[in-house]
Amino acid sequence: MPAPVQTAPAFIEAESLASLSPLERLKTLKAWLAENEETLRNNHFAGQLGRANSADRNARTDHLLNTLFKLATSDQTPNIALVANGGYGRGYLNPGSDLDILFLLPKAGHKLAKSDKEFIDRILYPLWDLGFKIGHATRSSNECINQAKDDPHTRTTLFDSRFLAGDTDLFESFKKRFRKDVIDKKLPDFLADRSKDLADRYQKYSHTVFLQEPDVKESPGALRDYHNLIWVCDALFQTRSLQTLHQKGILSERARKELADGFEFLQRVRNDLHYREGNNADILTLRRQGPTADFFAYHEPTLLKRIEALMKNYYWFARHIRQHTETIFEIAELEEARTSRSLFRGPSSQKIEQEFDNFHSRGNRLFANNPEIFQQNPKLLLSLFRLCQKHNLTPSPDLRKLIKAHREDIDDEFRNDLENREVFELILSQRGSVGSTLRLMHRVGILGLWLPEFAPMECLVQHEFFHRYTADEHTLRTIDQLDKLLTSQDHATQQYRELLIKHEDPFALYLALIMHDSGRAMDVEEHIDGSAILTDQVCKRLRITGDRRKLIIFLVDQHLSLFRYATQKDLSDPDVIRNFASQIKNKHNLDSLLIFTYADANGTNEEAWSSWKESLMLQLYKTTRNFLEQGEEEYDRAFREELADTKLRVKRRLENQYLPLVDPHFEHMPKRYFRFRGSRSIRHHLRAIGQHQDRCRRRPDTFFECAVRWLEHPEQGFTELIIAAEDRPGLLRRIACALAAHDVSILSADAFTRSDGIALDLFRVTTSSNQAVTSKMQQLSVVTTLYEISGEIPYNPDDYLVRPKNYLAKKSITEFKVPSRARFHNDDPKYTVIETQSKDRIALLHDILALFDCHQLIITHARICTEKGAALDSFYLADRNGQKLSPELADRLTMELNEILSA
Repeated sequence: MPAPVQTAPAFIEAESLASLSPLERLKTLKAWLAENEETLRNNHFAGQLGRANSADRNARTDHLLNTLFKLATSDQTPNIALVANGGYGRGYLNPGSDLDILFLLPKAGHKLAKSDKEFIDRILYPLWDLGFKIGHATRSSNECINQAKDDPHTRTTLFDSRFLAGDTDLFESFKKRFRKDVIDKKLPDFLADRSKDLADRYQKYSHTVFLQEPDVKESPGALRDYHNLIWVCDALFQTRSLQTLHQKGILSERARKELADGFEFLQRVRNDLHYREGNNADILTLRRQGPTADFFAYHEPTLLKRIEALMKNYYWFARHIRQHTETIFEIAELEEARTSRSLFRGPSSQKIEQEFDNFHSRGNRLFANNPEIFQQNPKLLLSLFRLCQKHNLTPSPDLRKLIKAHREDIDDEFRNDLENREVFELILSQRGSVGSTLRLMHRVGILGLWLPEFAPMECLVQHEFFHRYTADEHTLRTIDQLDKLLTSQDHATQQYRELLIKHEDPFALYLALIMHDSGRAMDVEEHIDGSAILTDQVCKRLRITGDRRKLIIFLVDQHLSLFRYATQKDLSDPDVIRNFASQIKNKHNLDSLLIFTYADANGTNEEAWSSWKESLMLQLYKTTRNFLEQGEEEYDRAFREELADTKLRVKRRLENQYLPLVDPHFEHMPKRYFRFRGSRSIRHHLRAIGQHQDRCRRRPDTFFECAVRWLEHPEQGFTELIIAAEDRPGLLRRIACALAAHDVSILSADAFTRSDGIALDLFRVTTSSNQAVTSKMQQLSVVTTLYEISGEIPYNPDDYLVRPKNYLAKKSITEFKVPSRARFHNDDPKYTVIETQSKDRIALLHDILALFDCHQLIITHARICTEKGAALDSFYLADRNGQKLSPELADRLTMELNEILSA
């Protein structure tokens, strides 16, 4: 139960302040405001409603301005009206809100009398002295109206005008003129500006309410959407009252309540952010979500679960506000068609009418022929969406209300009906327009009723490194990505587009995408297991059998396999390809999985499908496809032939001075090195080895020598780094130290040691801003540092690695943490594989490699991956005898690694 609301301090009267000196008056007002502020803050943290707290602040501010107006008034009241604008005019002030006021004049501002200017200063100066952030204007009615006609922001600011003090008649005259000249006569301009505001903001925020760190004021579905809805309703229907809009039939009772509850929730969240963080703290960051979740007193046992509850509520309310706002704009367009007025600038929608059984269309909207259609035939609740898909229509606002009123008709009998199942199959078989249709179904709550296994994903927060969206939004975005391939003209996506066009069963692809993350709402350790169980359940209900069922279950069960193998495994190892091929089984599965992975990654976040990750996945895809097509023996024979051809191509184009190095290189390097190595890459490596050997010959007494080559790929966002040196313990660790010392990040690493003792270490590196390393000074600094720390005297890494203080330590309870863990497995036939996951930090890789050196371990392959501040690395290890690690050593190493990762 919230604590009782404290009573605000009594209003302070102008008469009691009039006799005080200006300094004493300011002290008195400051003390009164401080007492008010403490009461408001205490009431907020005691559980006061957001609107009530904001309204109380507004009332206190109104009283203060009236008091200052009276104190500024001399013998005769000036012919000026003091007006509240913007958010203040709407009547809800948050703790960090600016104070927008207007001094409304009877004549132009430049004609302002000296006495009137002094009067205005007697109000403004105390406000500034009291610490208010003031946005003020001094204008006549004509000036206000002329500026409002030209500037959309001024138009909405003045549309929220509210009288505070002064000349009432002047204000009322202004309001009438403003309404007539700016709103009524310019209604198309006003509505077009509001529509543009929505479009611009939605573009900025990726057209979704499901953001990890939403802006509670500007994001889609946030307070600005609510304001737009109110402004448009006032312009069209002359009311801002949700209750009146309901009584007029514009809003259903459900919509009215969703809007009222959503506005209350957002006000309360914004108040909390402002009280904790100060002015303009409108972004609900990961760090801020913890304290706000605790303030809302969710009952979940852990902080993470309470944050999930908070964000689920946020997404729920924001989604409804966005949908109802869009509906009001649709109603405005329909009002245009009904009255033949052009309410929106530009060409009107074509008023093409089509007749269907039970429905008709006008423009691009579908309408019911009568309100009893679903009572007469409940199956239309699903088939209408196939009609929308086929004719590129959307349900009208009235039809959406009708659908929502009959959602309870979707029961087990409805789901098992053959005709309904066939309609759903048709919807998912229509490549290119599945996502838009499913979004229509999801908007009115039909998708989760038709597929109950999908419903728990609604607004489900995914606290993982890669996921930016809620589970349901992510799922729909993956389907959008698949749809986009059909019309894509981008050469980079042609391979995926062709696979989609040629795919024999798009229904299976789309259904697998719908179900692939459904297990996230289940209480299981691995969400894939839950997804597979639910997918099997759906297949049984939809009577899906045979090869189609096998493909759907395969895609759901293996949907992370291509990504994980490509980014974590040693793709040059034939056993890795053999194991992956045994999981995939056939080419059709492989093709399907590649398209699926493309859609899944691109629907996760904007960075999940980088060029280098794509190259790894295509490398794995092509190799596995060859393996499946040729068989193991033919695959190995083809590799031997390709290796011989590669050697010839290397010799043909390599400079004469390096030709003697070719045969020894092909003899001494492990065979896995040559898989996926083109002749161009090998030539670069041989040049580095040749330079290294030349330096060793010229400086035989030097303790350490190496050759370094930087191959820049700015268009792909990384630089290849080649280092050739004599193999010695700790070499990789020293390279990691030199790179970290100069803010160079490692994307991937391959370490090879030739049988003659030459180490060839290959890296893909980026700057701290994820760009190719192109600065010659930075490159030179890395090499200089590598020589320094590789000398005869042991180096102290702390001299090179500036480990930043953990400023987040005190805030760790409020920030989502990257789970840290190390785990090993010995299922690889040759090596022990250790996988690590933690929050990335400077020198992390160095510390991990230092531990491996301490245990005298051999690193045969490393896959380094940094994503959104998370380090996800894999290491293929052998002991000093070249054998797999014993279980005892692996257990000890895992324990020590976990200490490093959590540091």
